[in-house]
Amino acid sequence: MKNKPYYRLVLAFMPAIIGLLLLPGMAAQGSDKSGGTAATGNGKTNVEQQVEKVRLPKELVARAGQITTGRAYSGYVKAVDSYSAITVDLPKEWTQVESGDWIVHGKPVGRFIAASTDLQAFYNTGAVPGVYFAASSVVPAYNDLATAPDVAVSAGTCKNMGVFDYQDTFYQGAYNYYADCGKGASNLLVLNGAPGSQDFMTSVRLSIRSKEDLDAAAHILATFQVVGRLDADNHSH
Repeated sequence: MKNKPYYRLVLAFMPAIIGLLLLPGMAAQGSDKSGGTAATGNGKTNVEQQVEKVRLPKELVARAGQITTGRAYSGYVKAVDSYSAITVDLPKEWTQVESGDWIVHGKPVGRFIAASTDLQAFYNTGAVPGVYFAASSVVPAYNDLATAPDVAVSAGTCKNMGVFDYQDTFYQGAYNYYADCGKGASNLLVLNGAPGSQDFMTSVRLSIRSKEDLDAAAHILATFQVVGRLDADNHSH
């Protein structure tokens, strides 16, 4: 795939649309960040409890929260890449989904999943909501996750709204928040993070345009997870 104008891919990827699995309630291999969908003692699922713990930048919430589509997302499905390396829950309405090797300098360094209502528009202008989630066991050479090069994003057309700390049960790092991005005047949230072991790096980039997209962002950030091997040797089976 060619570099996307909206994201100006610094570390390019090759989608290849490799057999992405989209199955409701599908259990991923390895540990589950969200803890599954079983109800807990308070009547809420583990996923719902994790979603409530997500803290988005206040300025983002204020900006996007003023806009509503009037249509809440109807539910979420679990996406697992074809190597069972990464997983994330996606809104059912984001029907355009692709996955493949994350390519840096012509070499595969990890995996990615991308999804949107319109992937081409998401890539080109950010005028629609969407997510690009990638993970690599090679990229962690970056010493400071807060200033890592947004992995595949150059926000030259956006207003930089600042850097915000991020931490959950598995990962810690930082949000880079950009507003008024491109022709779509979208909000762009870039989360670069890593586990305490620093064995690999994750990057989650979200285009957020409305109150409903804030809910989707919280759900995605509560469920994205590395559950398998990210190295190229795992891609031979």
